[in-house]
Amino acid sequence: MTMPSMEPDTVALRRGGAMLSLHFADGRAQEIPAGALRLSCRCAGCTAERAAGTLHADPAIRITAASAMGSYALQLDFSDGHARGVFPYVFLSTISEQEWAA
Repeated sequence: MTMPSMEPDTVALRRGGAMLSLHFADGRAQEIPAGALRLSCRCAGCTAERAAGTLHADPAIRITAASAMGSYALQLDFSDGHARGVFPYVFLSTISEQEWAA
């Protein structure tokens, strides 16, 4: 059995950067709110803030840029100036709308 590719065919920012949209060759699609992504960032600074309970994301947060990191991840820049998070496609597949139910 072949595993589906984790690398999307298309990556798009929708709703003015409020939503990251991923589409895959096998027809799968995923949409992730910018806030859920910002709160899920695993960079050292965000990991420390999360541990301290001080990591927050403005409900109006937007993704300002999404750049491919080889074939395994996206580098996302956010409207609050944060631009250090690398989001592997495997990790993105675990983030959902539930995480942004603020």
